[in-house]
Amino acid sequence: LPICVSWLPRGGFCPRTCSAPVQGPTSIALPFQPREVTVQEGKAVTLQCRMKGDSMRYYSVSWYRQGPTGSQEWIYKEDGTYGEGFKDRFQIKDEKFRNSFPLQIRAAEPADAATYYCQARITLEQIFWASAGLVHLARAPVQHSLISPLCLGLLCWVHQAV
Repeated sequence: LPICVSWLPRGGFCPRTCSAPVQGPTSIALPFQPREVTVQEGKAVTLQCRMKGDSMRYYSVSWYRQGPTGSQEWIYKEDGTYGEGFKDRFQIKDEKFRNSFPLQIRAAEPADAATYYCQARITLEQIFWASAGLVHLARAPVQHSLISPLCLGLLCWVHQAV
């Protein structure tokens, strides 16, 4: 199912204004990629953005995320620039020739837990949006050290002597 084929004023956010996916007047769509991903802190994850019904190479593609508080942050803008604080750990792989425009998060951090969206724009009014996934973050496991065998032997010996 596609999500929100919309003709919005400049700067409008389709995911905020559309409550349900709708079929637009064309058969072009960014299909839902309703994937929930749990990534371990410090690890990488890749989110997909694919187009059906047209060639993505004719579109300007952007990525943004919406955090748990509803705040929206642009990650990558269609002009090739990254949002503030994203260039070091986020990477776009331009595969428009494959109708794909994936986003990779390298070394995930707690602040990366959000819903991610991609946007494909062909004109100022015709914008296609899709949710590319919900990212959850799992803390890195704590490593517990064991008491060395010498210490265990000593404790055993002390216990037997009492």
